[in-house]
Amino acid sequence: MAVYKIFAQKDATIYSNYPSENTGLDEILEIGNSLGPDTGDAPQVMRALIKFDSRDITYVLDNLVSGSQFTASLKLFIADADSIPVDYNINCYLVSGSWTMGTGKFQDTPENNTGVSWTWRGVSGSDAWIPVAYASSVTASYAPGYPGGGTYVSANRASQSFHTEIIKIST
Repeated sequence: MAVYKIFAQKDATIYSNYPSENTGLDEILEIGNSLGPDTGDAPQVMRALIKFDSRDITYVLDNLVSGSQFTASLKLFIADADSIPVDYNINCYLVSGSWTMGTGKFQDTPENNTGVSWTWRGVSGSDAWIPVAYASSVTASYAPGYPGGGTYVSANRASQSFHTEIIKIST
């Protein structure tokens, strides 16, 4: 079986606790929810945005796979795992709308606000992730007092469940 690789065109992580910060040039993508001294009562939510060029996907489907059965997967690797629950799910949704990767890194000083963030899509100066008239099956994590977090197509979801086994090593 042949393997065809398609690489991301752009990516970034958006953070609920850093609503205007851009991380478009970071080497690490983060996903998760965390509670800690910086989060107060609400957990920090971290979401990874990844964009693939649809022309690359179309080329593989039309010219290389061309009607044959195939499987597709997204390969991501752990750089650092911290406080992972025993059982958890990771959900992937299609982002609804355009966004700009930007040029920031996590906790740049001063904070870099060019490009996508929890609050902004990064396409222009006034392009917040705002829930307005959505097409069918499009939703957002926007809530009064907690704007942002992206807009996505809720009907098309890929999900993976994980179970972490704890191994005790005695000495």
